[in-house]
Amino acid sequence: MKRFYTFFVLLFATVLLTYAPPVSAETSGPQIYWTSYSGAVHRSSLDGSNVETHVSGQDYAQSIAIDMAAGKVYWGDREWSRIYRSSLDGSNVERLVTGVRPHCIALDTAAGKIYWGKGYGKIMRADFNGTNIETFIANPDYAAETNANLNYRVSGIAVDVTGGKIYWAESGGGRDEGKIKCADLNGSDIKILVSELWG
Repeated sequence: MKRFYTFFVLLFATVLLTYAPPVSAETSGPQIYWTSYSGAVHRSSLDGSNVETHVSGQDYAQSIAIDMAAGKVYWGDREWSRIYRSSLDGSNVERLVTGVRPHCIALDTAAGKIYWGKGYGKIMRADFNGTNIETFIANPDYAAETNANLNYRVSGIAVDVTGGKIYWAESGGGRDEGKIKCADLNGSDIKILVSELWG
């Protein structure tokens, strides 16, 4: 029986287990971006030097993703149920989506979509400008938004644009209820890749 913590940072098909703040590295640039519970987005050089605050005053910034081609940083604020973005230099902060309580976010840069996981085992998505919000995938066993199902959440998510897949981790309300799943980017062919993870 596999026992892991079900807070996952998924990068395509790779699963990293961590309790550290979410981290996202620029794919072709010299900086790493991460969020902190102090309500800020930070960045540094790849060797950990030149640490600076990218954006502050974000209350509970928790998840982060970068669109290098467009020069944008996206992050979620779970406490205030919002998703923001800014330019890579920290300017032009925009509030894109409200009322969503994102536990994790990922980007489909080809289709221009933001994906985020939330309680009740749901994956939501919207256009990059925050419009066309919709439920992408909902676990049918936990689709009803009740307090009893709140802890059953999507706690890590990643998009493989080239492979046409989305990967996510579901944490359950008790031990051994966590799973890692994947689906096509049209929401079909949902598969359980790993099960009986420590919820």
